[in-house]
Amino acid sequence: MEYIIGGTGNAPANVIEAGLGDVKEGAKFHYMWSGRPTAGQARVLDWLVDYGADFTVYFASGRVHPTIMQAATNVIAVDDLILDTLKINSKAHILVLFDADEQENPTQMTQSIIFEGDRLGMMLQDLTNGLVPIWVTDDEPNANEPVEAPRSPQDALKRDLGIPVPLFSEEDLGLISMVQLVVTFVDGSMEARAIPIKTLQNLLN
Repeated sequence: MEYIIGGTGNAPANVIEAGLGDVKEGAKFHYMWSGRPTAGQARVLDWLVDYGADFTVYFASGRVHPTIMQAATNVIAVDDLILDTLKINSKAHILVLFDADEQENPTQMTQSIIFEGDRLGMMLQDLTNGLVPIWVTDDEPNANEPVEAPRSPQDALKRDLGIPVPLFSEEDLGLISMVQLVVTFVDGSMEARAIPIKTLQNLLN
């Protein structure tokens, strides 16, 4: 399995490292180098180097640190860090270092990774929150499209959450306790919402 790692967020002790450890077996990683590493990015890079992982670094500007260049399998210059990295590795899963600003809104890099990844149909997981899946949903239906009246409260919730079904097998769902939804509002703002997997299972039934 191949994984793209992007974003600038951090997490409590061992959360990032545990997430990487959960997917490390036979994995190949693609890391987005966005400049001087944040605390969360430094933890990812330390893990990749210490574990001796097979990883490629993508950068659009500046210089990649010599230690990282030496440890990486490959270093690739791209024009658009996020879009090019995702398109080159469109079959990979995305591990997001989810980050938010002072107003608790996802940062521009976080938004770009999530929106572009979702547009390309890629699976997104939050590396700062136990690898919970990230799904994107609109806060209201498209005004230009007819909306079928929901036949039950569960149907209404499915429509409002915009859950793409199915993304996971029953076996996958059994291993996940929470799912993170990224809700996009009319004004373009975003909000991350976590829901228990039992609630999601009920919606999918």
